[in-house]
Amino acid sequence: MNGPISRRLGQNLHVALLILSLFSWNAWGATEVSVVSTSPDPFNPLIGQITVIDVGATPGVSGLEIRVLSPDSSQVVRSGLILAEVQPGTYSAQWNGKNDQGVLLTAGNYPIRVFNPATSTYLGPSGEVTVEGLHPSIPQVFSPTGTNAAEITVQATPGQTGLSVGFRFGTPPYWWYDSQNRTRLTLAETEPGVYKAQWDAVFGSVNNGGPYLMRDATYTIYVFDEA
Repeated sequence: MNGPISRRLGQNLHVALLILSLFSWNAWGATEVSVVSTSPDPFNPLIGQITVIDVGATPGVSGLEIRVLSPDSSQVVRSGLILAEVQPGTYSAQWNGKNDQGVLLTAGNYPIRVFNPATSTYLGPSGEVTVEGLHPSIPQVFSPTGTNAAEITVQATPGQTGLSVGFRFGTPPYWWYDSQNRTRLTLAETEPGVYKAQWDAVFGSVNNGGPYLMRDATYTIYVFDEA
């Protein structure tokens, strides 16, 4: 009895290994990526836009992800954007313009790569998407005196009107407002696609005991399209 039972166990084991090999092929086998595209491009996450990343690759592959690199390609700024196969050989993911820490990235051109965690390799050609929004030149620390101002620069599609910025801080959140109780600064287009405003961080009016200098805090800048 030992002989037949032994042979049957061996056959079952062989079949199990064969099935495992077939199911593992998509993750570990050769995967080809032919194209990486984005739409819309450019996009502006400051006004709530997202971009859809489409990838053409070998059908039936699971576990692929998109990684977004810094403009100089020196580091990964966003990882883990899982690609879902929407039809055979076409994969899709969405990106909201934020990094791995959930912070909106500044304006620039960001390379996009397909990454296979199963083999720890990048696949196929790279893509690129242009992020509009806050310019990298915006000061990270600003010390208001009442007579100076921080320059806020926004990159966006040229020729727009009605763009403005607002500043929010604290918990619960409060909005900055000026001496005329306006909570937004108008952005002026200084050159095609470049919009600027000056913020002195002075708020309030004489009617409520002001004006005051804004307290030390981290302020979130919002871009509004009022057109």
